[in-house]
Amino acid sequence: MFWGTKTEENILATIPKEKQHVLPLFLPYAIPRYLDEQQYWFGKSEARALPCQGEEVYERALIAEGIGRHECPLQREWGGFVLIGGLIATMSGKYIIPPAPAAIDWAAQMEFYTWDVLWDASEKYGLKLSSHFLGSMLRGFLPRRHDSAGMRPWYASNFSERWRTFRYANDDLLAKFGSIRFDILRQGKEDLETLSSDEMRDTKRVSAHIPAMLQIATHCIQDRQYPA
Repeated sequence: MFWGTKTEENILATIPKEKQHVLPLFLPYAIPRYLDEQQYWFGKSEARALPCQGEEVYERALIAEGIGRHECPLQREWGGFVLIGGLIATMSGKYIIPPAPAAIDWAAQMEFYTWDVLWDASEKYGLKLSSHFLGSMLRGFLPRRHDSAGMRPWYASNFSERWRTFRYANDDLLAKFGSIRFDILRQGKEDLETLSSDEMRDTKRVSAHIPAMLQIATHCIQDRQYPA
C-alpha cells in the first residue's frame, strides 16, 4: 500500500502505531570482527545447494518491480533500507522507521540496524515467504567484513557492494536522489520472468510495500538531514 504523498509525516499519520517499527538509536552490541553466514541456516551447505536463482537476480527483479521509475535515494545504504523495509513489512506487517533524532553515525551503520530487524522478522514470520527467495535475500543483506590491501577493513552487504559496483542507480555526485538505470530495470523485468511462481508471488508482495519505504527514506534524507 502506498501511503501519503511525499513526506513521512503523511505516512506516519495514516499508519497505525502498532504497524510502525522504530529502529533503535544505538546498536545493542559491538560490531563483530566479521559476520559469517555459516552461523545462519541460509548459509549452510544444504541451504545453498537448493535450486534457486542468484542473489542479484532476485535483487534486480525486486528493484524493477518495486522501485521502477520512482525517484530513489542514490546512496547504497538507503537503497538497502528501502528493500529490506519491504521484506520486513511483508513478513511482520510493520514498517521500519529510523529514529529521530539519530546519532551522528547512525546512517553509516544502517545496515547493522536493518539486518537485526530483518533477521528477527525472518525467524518469527519467515514462513510467509518461500525459503529460496528469503534465503537469497538474507545472504544478500548480511553485513560482511571486507579487506583490501592498503585499505582499512569495512563492512558492507553483498547487496551494498553490488549497488555500488554495478551502479544500480544513475550516479550524480551532487544529487541525493535519482533513478534506477534503464538497463537494470530491463534486466530486472527479464529476471522476474525466470522466477518460479512462488518466487514471483513473493517478489510482487514485497514490491507492493516499497513505494511507502521510498517515501520514508525520502523524508529522512530531506527533512531529518540524514546523510545521503
